[in-house]
Amino acid sequence: MKYIFLVVGLWNTLGGINFLFLPEFQAATYGLPMGNRWELHFIGLVAFTFAAIYFSFFRKEPLQEYLYLVVIFGTCKILLFFSGLVCYFRYDMPLRFMIIFSGGNLVMGSLFIAYVLNRVGKQRE
Repeated sequence: MKYIFLVVGLWNTLGGINFLFLPEFQAATYGLPMGNRWELHFIGLVAFTFAAIYFSFFRKEPLQEYLYLVVIFGTCKILLFFSGLVCYFRYDMPLRFMIIFSGGNLVMGSLFIAYVLNRVGKQRE
């Protein structure tokens, strides 16, 4: 189950690369104007920061008393899914971007929750 952190870390790294180094490509891909460069760099750096956390959890799984962090991470990723839905329906977010961004966050958040449930289940045995 610890490979969940590796997968999510790689996903966040790819997102960070896109926002930090390839914003023009993203904008052209979806036919949108470039956004605020500062905001895009901020999002990219936040993605890299969380990727580093996830990679550290892959290297050494969190102790039982720190599982609440994984719950928080999972909840935030699931909230990002709902945020993407709102942006799609209210603010014309491109469908393809919504599926990649929101769908990816839903999958990753669900994997985090599954990880915690698995760890808690093993503790009870």
